[in-house]
Amino acid sequence: MKRLQKIAVSLGVVGFLTSTVAGCGSGSSSSGNKTTITWMVRGTPAENQWEQKVINYFEKQHPNIQVQLIVIPQSEIDQKLQTMFAAGDPPDVFAPNWVNAGFRTYQQDLLNLTPFLKKDPKLLAGFNSKAVATYTVNGQLLAIPMNQLGSFLFYNKDMFKKAGLPDPPTNWNDKSWTWAKMVEDAKALTKGSAGNEQYGVLDSFDPNEDSWLWGGDFFTQQTYQTGVVHPALNNPLNKKAMQAHYDLVFQSKVSPNASETNALNALGDPFLTGKVAMELTGGWGLWTYQPAPFHWGVAALPYTGPGERDFLYTDCMGIAKKSKHQQAAWELLQTIVNPNTGLKWYMEMTDATPPQKDLLNEWYQRTSKETGIPVQQLEQVQDGATARGEESPNHMVAYYNAILNVLNQAGNSVYSGTLSIDSAIAQIKSGLKPFE
Repeated sequence: MKRLQKIAVSLGVVGFLTSTVAGCGSGSSSSGNKTTITWMVRGTPAENQWEQKVINYFEKQHPNIQVQLIVIPQSEIDQKLQTMFAAGDPPDVFAPNWVNAGFRTYQQDLLNLTPFLKKDPKLLAGFNSKAVATYTVNGQLLAIPMNQLGSFLFYNKDMFKKAGLPDPPTNWNDKSWTWAKMVEDAKALTKGSAGNEQYGVLDSFDPNEDSWLWGGDFFTQQTYQTGVVHPALNNPLNKKAMQAHYDLVFQSKVSPNASETNALNALGDPFLTGKVAMELTGGWGLWTYQPAPFHWGVAALPYTGPGERDFLYTDCMGIAKKSKHQQAAWELLQTIVNPNTGLKWYMEMTDATPPQKDLLNEWYQRTSKETGIPVQQLEQVQDGATARGEESPNHMVAYYNAILNVLNQAGNSVYSGTLSIDSAIAQIKSGLKPFE
């Protein structure tokens, strides 16, 4: 706790970690026989429609509880949330991973849900045990999973067909699908020049995610267990991963450099531009790529050797420890995560991959109809990612949004050809000092 306070001070963060300032703000209150609770969310249209549906249903079922929705642009949620915690009047219900700093930054401010769950033990029946364990700290369940995404390789099926290449496999145990094979295919798919390029592959992973894929890690396991940074920068697999990414750009010449990637981003999502044959990225592509004007598929990440891992992205919802209306907040949270109501509607209205087995089976069917990808392939690629994956550092390390800037600044300098890998590692080491 003291270490996190020190980091907060060094970053210029208001003392929300101690939550000692009394005062104003969220609108959580009681008036007569009616209780008003607050639910802070990000400003995402599909999610906001879902939230309103949940509230409409909930208020009909609980006429004595009113829900005030606080919608904040995601880039501003951290500051707003920190201010509310510092004032001693936080939102009753919020998603700690919908803020940019992530779960570990806010875990000390979350209510232990275990006593509530003991009264309703069937609520989490069928939930993925890894997803639930992610937000269980010292035997206390601090938040409930809303989804669980893996990391995958997405590819343009039309480009593969035109090049006469077989589709990459969805089976993570297929060791013929190696990094070298991916590069070989990328060379056959790369063409054009002078602003009309077609790139074979885009590695959208940050340096640490690349390292995980190669069996390395920029941090120790203690980092993910405590939320406080303990670097492991001397791991040779970190350099190997950065070298592999660098070689995509400058040796094999199948991937855009940092400035070319920025130019692609200016056009919209790089994959959706039709200028990228393959992209390594998170599972959100399964719904964000649905509007693509071409046929596309999803595959396992390429095999690099023993110890390879992928990032899992598990959003969650929790209750503020200092909520003045904990029971009313729990009633709302039950509705939000109930597989028959809120969680089901969340899947239907956002297309996000659910963490509950019955809904997951339904999601496979829905997503197969929407994308044309066979159910068996969706199951195979999702199961493989979940089995090999671990929760993303941006959820498991405090202030990872700032840490990620350190990693990406160094990585982008390498991938633009302006900094050596050794110099980048040294730059990262210096940049991580305030977080140790």
